[in-house]
Amino acid sequence: ATAASLVQRGGGKVVLLEARGEVEGHWGGHYDDLAITSRRKHCSLPHYLLEPADGEEGGGTCTAADFVGYLRRYAARFALDVRLNQRVSRARRAPGGGWVVTTESGATLLGQHLVVASGKHARAVRPPGVMEALAGFQGEVLHSTEARGLASLAMRRVVIVGLGNSGADIAMALLERGALSVTLAVRKMPPIVRRQWGPVGVEWVSRCCLQYLPAALADTAVNLCIALHFGPNWWRAAGDLPPSTTTWQAFASGRVPVIDKWA
Repeated sequence: ATAASLVQRGGGKVVLLEARGEVEGHWGGHYDDLAITSRRKHCSLPHYLLEPADGEEGGGTCTAADFVGYLRRYAARFALDVRLNQRVSRARRAPGGGWVVTTESGATLLGQHLVVASGKHARAVRPPGVMEALAGFQGEVLHSTEARGLASLAMRRVVIVGLGNSGADIAMALLERGALSVTLAVRKMPPIVRRQWGPVGVEWVSRCCLQYLPAALADTAVNLCIALHFGPNWWRAAGDLPPSTTTWQAFASGRVPVIDKWA
């Protein structure tokens, strides 16, 4: 998106260094049936809208496969100079100004400006010591970034540790694909918010909460949505929660809500 914006403004030569072998980067390696939390009309990058699916007005679901195709068209539309299999190993200031960037393949590039846009999901995050603790476990252990072919987990018992949006997505996909059982292991229940409230989508709710409200007031708004969805005594059916728990502090706690895409 940054590169396309610079090209549109006539910002000189723009080069993108992609560590993987495809323009779409990590988007091409996600698990089957991944559906992006935001609706299709909210997934567009600047200067080029993501086309609505057949028979939709733009508010439908955007899958990872849809987005991969869109990214490829995006790069072609703006004739972006994307250099694949070029993982950056070092970036340093040039003596005369600008930046010197070196890749693992030995390529060196000099640029006036440098933008680091590796994203939040460039590397899998595992709690410290977790792999050592599982050393004697005989079953298969996968990070969500490694769970690509979910069909191979059909007719098996699966435990998912953590309930973020990826965990919820994978759990639902496994149930649909015939897993014998799916167990979610969480330290604390995350906030769960439905994706659509009549004509208002969760994207607008979250945008207003994040941009215009303090954390305490944003949590009040989110909890009102949760109460409307699950009822005023939602916590009694939410599992083994402390007796004093009556609200989820999504924003004040820094936790990302799970978006209920199946409501």
